[in-house]
Amino acid sequence: MRLRQVLTGMGLGVVLIIGAMPAPAQAHQSAAHETAPTSSAAAACQNPTPRLDRPTNGTVVSAKAPLRIGPNEVCRPIGTELKDASLIFYCYVRNSAGNTWTFVENPRVLAYGWIYDKHLSGNGSAVPC
Repeated sequence: MRLRQVLTGMGLGVVLIIGAMPAPAQAHQSAAHETAPTSSAAAACQNPTPRLDRPTNGTVVSAKAPLRIGPNEVCRPIGTELKDASLIFYCYVRNSAGNTWTFVENPRVLAYGWIYDKHLSGNGSAVPC
């Protein structure tokens, strides 16, 4: 129940923040810099409702894994998880680019968001959202 309250609050906060911000910049996985915002960035950053009934444990396998507000590289990062961080995996989605992303929780700091599956052990969650 607490997770649902946090997610509901997070969703409302994200809507308020996104409404007040310019479109997010598009980040490239292979590049260390960001490009200019695009009008399609906001459309690509959709935040589907995660499924919370079958959590599993996992870790970050990359040196750094951006935690984002939605399952797309154009979505605004809200934090970074470091290698070997213990996470709870909830479910995954396939985005418009065909990449899979997992909705995760870092219980140590109560952070929630989406991480690209290549950064996660076992390629992320096996549970579809």
